Amino acid sequence: MFCGECGAKNNKDAVFCEECGAKLREVKEEPVKEKKTGKKKNLKKLNKKNKIIIAVVAILVVGLFIGYKVLEQKASPKTLVEKYLTAINQQDYNTLYNLIKSDNASPFMSKDAYVEAMKKEITEKNMLGSITIGNVVYENAGLNAKVTFNSSELSDNLTPSTDSLSIKLTKAPGKQYLFFDNWQIDDETILTFDTVEDYYLGVPKDTKITYGNVVVGNKYIDDNKKTSKENFIYYKLPEVLKTTTKVTFELPDGLKIEKDIVPSSYSSSYQLSITKSDFSEKQQETLTNQAEKDYKTIINAVIEGKEFKEIKNNFSKKLSLDDLEEEYNDSLEDIEDSSYKISNYNIKSTRLYSIYLGDDYLYGVRVYISYTYDVQRKSDSSSTPSDRTRSGYYTLYYTYEDGYKLVDVSGLHSF
Repeated sequence: MFCGECGAKNNKDAVFCEECGAKLREVKEEPVKEKKTGKKKNLKKLNKKNKIIIAVVAILVVGLFIGYKVLEQKASPKTLVEKYLTAINQQDYNTLYNLIKSDNASPFMSKDAYVEAMKKEITEKNMLGSITIGNVVYENAGLNAKVTFNSSELSDNLTPSTDSLSIKLTKAPGKQYLFFDNWQIDDETILTFDTVEDYYLGVPKDTKITYGNVVVGNKYIDDNKKTSKENFIYYKLPEVLKTTTKVTFELPDGLKIEKDIVPSSYSSSYQLSITKSDFSEKQQETLTNQAEKDYKTIINAVIEGKEFKEIKNNFSKKLSLDDLEEEYNDSLEDIEDSSYKISNYNIKSTRLYSIYLGDDYLYGVRVYISYTYDVQRKSDSSSTPSDRTRSGYYTLYYTYEDGYKLVDVSGLHSF
């Protein structure tokens, strides 16, 4: 024990200090308090943060699991079949097309063609009524699935409504929502679509074709399908639906023609044909005027005894004019051998009768021409010429070279 006055050390039992005599007091030793460092407080705070993190992670995991299950259900064969059958009941053609289209299908089996086919297949008479989806059966090592269903109002041409039907699905390449099999409807029960493979379109060269809403490119030209017509080619479409399809043909002269084509097993090709009604009134007038002008040029040249080479620059510069020249020379020979002299040839009127695609797919323009001319015996030049009026049908064949250019003519006047 130490003295509180002088600090001297004394026996622990002493009452008074042995050095100064001061009374000794018992000093209680207080325990040394540890300095608070705040670790426990930080530990509590840290534990709270961990709890929040764990809670957030747990929520995310649960959310991802729920989302996974929702997407799994959405991509399942049963859900797709239910969606498909509901779309049939509601005549929802856009949904139906998206469900039945195949990534491997021909590009010419277009949406418009499918919709046209579906409208013929789906009527009020074969609505499905209430639908009950059954089980899924996987086949062919999981590459195919079959979903059974019952319908309350199937039409008589299907199966009795008490029977259980099924819809087949095929596993397509790729994944849905990154993880799930990509199933596509392959219906052989309700909506069945017949197709034609290797369907041919015959057209003049340089014709642009749009089948449905698909442009037919040059890669579809079939060089193996032979034709005797030099101005004619075939396009081969790999597969098309047996349903009415609108096809647009744009000929080299810019003429656009729309045709409703119906491919079938009995008709696996189509050769373009045209009529006068495919031309606008202005185009008809242009062709009529050109036919009258060219015909008058030829007849007047024959009457004047000109050689064909003197007038050939008025006609086509790209195609052969051999047939036209032969026809011209025959007419020239006839009028030279005739005992009559022809003069004052004039066309009174020209009426367009028809337009069609002729040999080598040239425009055949058939016109009705009324004309007058004077005739006089060559042996009697002093006699007065007599005037005559004639008329007839004549056909002129045209190509398009920055305008309609004559290639041939059938049936020149015989005076």
